[in-house]
Amino acid sequence: MLLKNLDPPTARRVLRVYDAIADATWFNRNRATEWELLKLVLRHVARDQDEDYLQKLCIRDALERFRRSA
Repeated sequence: MLLKNLDPPTARRVLRVYDAIADATWFNRNRATEWELLKLVLRHVARDQDEDYLQKLCIRDALERFRRSA
């Protein structure tokens, strides 16, 4: 899904889910992981889930891929 193809409500959903994950203390934030996170959220939003389910799905995948090492 291309960013320019998003309707405004969907773009807002993507941004809310992205921000919630990117701001989490466990998220290993850097340029590469931020870009990969955006792609992850966009892949999931294409399936048209409600926002709560979308966020849970993205958090699950982001935890597996981007969690800081202890």
